[in-house]
Amino acid sequence: MTKNYHQIFEVSDCNSSQYDSNLIDKFLRGISRLMASRIIQNPVVAKREYGYVGFTGFIITESSHVVIHTFTALKEAVIEIYSYNYFDNNIILNHITECLNVRRGSIMIKNVNDIGKIEKSDNFIECEEPNCIRKSTKVWGGRKVCQDHYEQYRDKYEKNIYSMNEFG
Repeated sequence: MTKNYHQIFEVSDCNSSQYDSNLIDKFLRGISRLMASRIIQNPVVAKREYGYVGFTGFIITESSHVVIHTFTALKEAVIEIYSYNYFDNNIILNHITECLNVRRGSIMIKNVNDIGKIEKSDNFIECEEPNCIRKSTKVWGGRKVCQDHYEQYRDKYEKNIYSMNEFG
């Protein structure tokens, strides 16, 4: 079996509202250059205007694929790199900080070793909801939850309060 390297870089506190398709294209081409991997599919970048507004882009090289999703309202970005050639995380981290203009401390790395098995870095705390692998950023009812679950619980709570006030 071919050895593979699969990393997910979760970026928080980024100014994703300032990102555009040219920046995402430049970012993806830079990753390819840093990995010394020839591009076989030029970057494809699409702007998402509904739901999670932001950009999604990908590039395919002779030994890897790289995907980036940005989330404007959440001020987050997620970058996935799959390669069968080794790549140095520090070089990738430097590129992320420089190109996306973020602090290195706002980047969490997940090492994906097997499909469905995710190994967490020491400073990454996973959402405590079943089957959720997002980074926990809030606490609700004593549980560490991601932004999505927090908003679900908050909306449900507010709806219950509203209905109690309406009939009480």
